[in-house]
Amino acid sequence: MPAAFAEDGLSRETILQTAVSRARQFYEQNGFERLVSVGDAQWDVDAARALGISFVGVANGDRAARLRRAGATHVLEGYSDYGKLVGSLREAEVPFQPK
Repeated sequence: MPAAFAEDGLSRETILQTAVSRARQFYEQNGFERLVSVGDAQWDVDAARALGISFVGVANGDRAARLRRAGATHVLEGYSDYGKLVGSLREAEVPFQPK
């Protein structure tokens, strides 16, 4: 499975771009119908917004509230509810710019 990690770039945007590039190569695609980034921190939301990629947050309590305030349209407490996970991946949007 194609992936990218902290050692692949200095910024979250670079890491996301690397992951997308690797996925294009792995699946032999020029592009994808839909991209969704999954993360648990503000910088993950900011990177998705900067690149125009939909985002799903994974957090609970105050961390979940921070992701929503940062612009995440969908935040899950975890991955245990498969239906909710799939629904969120389908419905997630590019994070909005907070006011």
